[in-house]
Amino acid sequence: MTEYDRPETELLLCCAAPGNQRRAERIRALSGQSPDWPYLLNMAAAHRVTPLLYWRLGAVRPETIPDSLAERFRENTRKSVQLTAELLQLMDLFAHEGIQVLAFKGPTLAVTAYGNLALRQFLDLDLLVHREDALRARAVLLGSGYRNSLQLDSRWEEAYLREYDEFGLIAPDGNSLVELHWAVTPRYFCVPLDIAEFWRRASPVTVGNRQVAAPGVEDLLLVLCLHGAKHCWRRLSMVCDIAWLMSRSKIRWDEVLEQARGLGSVRMILLGAALAGRLFEMPLPDPIRRGVEADRRVPTLAAQVSARLLQTGPARSSILGAGAFHMRARERWRDRVLYIGRLTTRVGVEDRQMANLPSWLAFLYPILRFPRLFRKYGMRIR
Repeated sequence: MTEYDRPETELLLCCAAPGNQRRAERIRALSGQSPDWPYLLNMAAAHRVTPLLYWRLGAVRPETIPDSLAERFRENTRKSVQLTAELLQLMDLFAHEGIQVLAFKGPTLAVTAYGNLALRQFLDLDLLVHREDALRARAVLLGSGYRNSLQLDSRWEEAYLREYDEFGLIAPDGNSLVELHWAVTPRYFCVPLDIAEFWRRASPVTVGNRQVAAPGVEDLLLVLCLHGAKHCWRRLSMVCDIAWLMSRSKIRWDEVLEQARGLGSVRMILLGAALAGRLFEMPLPDPIRRGVEADRRVPTLAAQVSARLLQTGPARSSILGAGAFHMRARERWRDRVLYIGRLTTRVGVEDRQMANLPSWLAFLYPILRFPRLFRKYGMRIR
């Protein structure tokens, strides 16, 4: 028995990692062993690393590439180009309206981390605006034909902006989603990141023949680690983003850790880098290596996440499991307590729609929340 359950798993990891000669040799050897292509393609699709699988195989053994993989790569490239064109149109639209916007993830991350739009699989566009501009930016998109299924009473707008971090809007043609953010995590996640500084540290990214404002690399790395932790690192592509960004950028790690320390999220940063090291053999910079050595929880979490990512069976969804992971991913007890308190008492749009209480009875919403959550998630708590 090797380190991996199946040779296809090692082949996928070699293809998804930033390239070097040793990995190229392993790709050549593994791809010549008649891999189980349906399994490999399904695994790549589930982890959103199909473009990397195609690209790395094409560089080593192009004759082995199945037609279906080539078609998936072409389709992803077409989608990426379409989304990039839409991004540029949206940047122009918001500039005309005098709304400051930063593009993060999506096309700008593909260019920054991978150096190629076609190598990262993204399905939507993420835009960051100042909180005071969020409602106006949403109105601009709605006025341009975008659709938002959220029915938000004007009385709840401020509460929504305080508790949540994004609006999701469907493009007029129905083929793409735009996520309009004013924060990078919801309030219950308890990482009070001040994104106002993102604009001061922003750097232009060349997308096509245009320069687009995007978060600086240190802010981008922080956002990616927070995003991965929030979603319990459920896909390999989340770790790929970290690994490729580490391989192509000069990251000021001391600055990243200093900012994370004030947010109580150092362990989340260490875990993101440790996963890149464990899964893709990325060398860890000294500040990260020392941090991992000092925090014994990080290697344990990295081993657990890696095992789940590489399992051959379907991953099980567990709300309690996600909550437990979020707790373990924090180094400060006060943040864990605050997380539980905010998560269990957060009043959502559904709660307000279920019972339209007058303002003097608003204190009852957290109580009414529990039966609604049990009806919605009762079968998924295990």
